[in-house]
Amino acid sequence: EVTHAERMEFAAALFDAKSDELRRLTPAEFYTPHAVCPDDSPRAGLPSGQLQFHQATHKIRVMAPSNGWGGTMALACEVDSWMRHLDRWQKVPKSPVTGLWFCKKYDQFELLRQKLLEPKCFGTFAKLGTSKFGSPQYQWPDGGTMHVGSYEGSNNQFEGIEPDFIVFDEPPSKGLWDSMMVRLRTSVEYSGKCWCKATQIDGW
Repeated sequence: EVTHAERMEFAAALFDAKSDELRRLTPAEFYTPHAVCPDDSPRAGLPSGQLQFHQATHKIRVMAPSNGWGGTMALACEVDSWMRHLDRWQKVPKSPVTGLWFCKKYDQFELLRQKLLEPKCFGTFAKLGTSKFGSPQYQWPDGGTMHVGSYEGSNNQFEGIEPDFIVFDEPPSKGLWDSMMVRLRTSVEYSGKCWCKATQIDGW
């Protein structure tokens, strides 16, 4: 006869297995934005801005953190919450979401994909493929799509797309910024958003 202790041990092992499976599928479920700077930071104990970034409802949100603050992590988890319509603080479109993610170079994105986006944010729930533009794109099960662009491309890349959000992982050129801002989706019920991480403040 199975003892109570053995049943509890089996249940704990099953829970751990399911937890590991969920972590691989949707790792962003385990993301908790920090509300204050970590203890090893020069600003330890002060408001960090990561939680504040997620809570802000502005059309354009900009964060200017130091390296290691978790800016790209915050951006990617925000994207995943939009794509799965599970954002705790923002009004997200009910239909499949369309987004654009811009990085400096595609080889930079490839490293980001391997080290952060897939293992810690998008998991296996989002599938990486190639868009009709020949660039990388992630697609979520409901048809939501995030196209990946590079600052090395033209300002007119992704012509015809009306995105629900645009992510700039570091500030773009003014030409690319202006070109993308006029494309954000605008309707009676919803207005497109833009999020930018700026650890390097230069340019215009």
